Amino acid sequence: FALGALALHLECRQRQRPRLAWLAGACAACAVFSKESVLLLPLAVFAFDRLVPVRGEGRGALREIAWLGGLTGAAVVAAWLVSPNVAGEAYALSRSPGAWLTNLGTYGAWLVRLADPVRDRNAVANPALLGWGVAVFAVWAFAAWVERARPLRPVTAGLAWFALLLAPVVPLANHSYLYYLVAPLAGVEIATGVVLTRVITRVTGTAAATALGILLMA
Repeated sequence: FALGALALHLECRQRQRPRLAWLAGACAACAVFSKESVLLLPLAVFAFDRLVPVRGEGRGALREIAWLGGLTGAAVVAAWLVSPNVAGEAYALSRSPGAWLTNLGTYGAWLVRLADPVRDRNAVANPALLGWGVAVFAVWAFAAWVERARPLRPVTAGLAWFALLLAPVVPLANHSYLYYLVAPLAGVEIATGVVLTRVITRVTGTAAATALGILLMA
């Protein structure tokens, strides 16, 4: 649903499609209903729209996504504030910035520690993975900084998508799950694809084929 909202918005940028715009808004609402951790989806679509501008005769679906997705997200937050006991300890929030950093670093490490097939077996943030996470985000931030002057900044857009769709679960005190990365992972895929394309186009054909073969094997 999250990717559907983004794809429909981009389609509505290409040409004026009012019905598809409202469908994009419905997808945004359904995404939040499916998993409330994506309640910042309207902001993620807005960031993508600004960083990877698609220009056409349409105006996009930002308004519809903001209305339907935003209202659904606000309803989730309001329900949690009114009845926090319903969520229980699963939604207990940590007030420690250090704990937030550890949790974020854990998610960053999980992106690259592919040799561990059950990375969330303990379902908690792992301080031992903080270095991995910092390294991942440092490389990503550098790739985003390199493209800062370009009119299209897909690596930065991927980073924004990842950060905004993961942000609501980073403060959780008791739970860190691999499936929380499902929706944010699209940002990782976009950024990785762009970086690989830029690297491959700068080397010879044989070297490019060899590098791609190694990546596919990995």
